Amino acid sequence: MAATPLYNAVHHGTRITLTAERDEGGRLVIAGQDIGAAPNEIFGRDDYEYRYTLEPQSESDLRSALADDLGTTVSDDMATEELLQLAFRRTVLATPTDLRPYLGAHSIDFSFSSF
Repeated sequence: MAATPLYNAVHHGTRITLTAERDEGGRLVIAGQDIGAAPNEIFGRDDYEYRYTLEPQSESDLRSALADDLGTTVSDDMATEELLQLAFRRTVLATPTDLRPYLGAHSIDFSFSSF
C-alpha cells in the first residue's frame, strides 16, 4: 500500500514531508523527511529521516484524540491516515514538529527512530 501524504512544504530552505503508512505487521508508521538547510546545520548532512510507530492501542488513542480535537465523529471505516490529513488541513497539527508534543499531551505511546 502506498504512503498517504500528510504534509509537504518548504520552510527556510528545508523541504519537509510527512507521510503515513503501514509496516509489515499492520502498525501505523508516520514517516518524515527533512531535506536542506535545517538538517545540514544540525547534523552536518542535508537529509534527516524519522519514524513514529504506533501499536494498535496507541493508534486507537490517537484516533480518539484527533476526533475530539477535530470535532469529528469517527466511523470505523475512516482511516487514521485520513484523520491525520484532516488534522494538518485544519491546523490541529500545523507542522510535523507538532506531532511529538501532540502525542505526549494525549499520553499516546509510540516508538521513534531516526536516520
